[in-house]
Amino acid sequence: MRNILPFDIFEKIKLNINVGDTLLGGRFKNKKVKVKDIGKDENGQVTINGKPLLKFRVWKDLPKKMKDKYKIEESKSIDEIKEDIYIYLAHLTDDGFQIDIRDYSNAYPELKLLEINKLSKDNKEILFNIDEVKGEIKRCIEISEINVNAILIMYSEHGLTGQHVGRIQIDLDEFLNDNYNCSLILNIKVIFDVTH
Repeated sequence: MRNILPFDIFEKIKLNINVGDTLLGGRFKNKKVKVKDIGKDENGQVTINGKPLLKFRVWKDLPKKMKDKYKIEESKSIDEIKEDIYIYLAHLTDDGFQIDIRDYSNAYPELKLLEINKLSKDNKEILFNIDEVKGEIKRCIEISEINVNAILIMYSEHGLTGQHVGRIQIDLDEFLNDNYNCSLILNIKVIFDVTH
């Protein structure tokens, strides 16, 4: 037999969270997360970006004192992100790599292009093994505030008729999981935009 309270408790909690808002998530609730979707899980619990709501703190409802505690910076400008990427990948230049970041095209000014080539001593592009830069690119993507749209790889392979140059376009998951079949490459291009 179940216990019946002398009164029924019905409580409604209205949260002021909308798609596009910024919340604090992660283990210590100190990582800014943009709300992309609001839904429900199999238990009927509210989810934000597929994760339980209680894993987040609502940024806009935090008191100023608590916001100051987290010392979270506003999103970096593209110039600050470029500088961070150049600084992070600077040691590759010691090994003969050329790092270049520029607008992807006039048609898409919000997209940026990170290009990595290896140069010989007489400044000619030479082939290099993707393993020389793969780890650095992965870490750079993980620590910077960029959304990777695509990765373009120009590669070289030897076939029966001689050397063949090809190009492939892969997404970030394919790159991170090594789902591509080329090792000697001429250049690698990462097309990205900045997270806001």
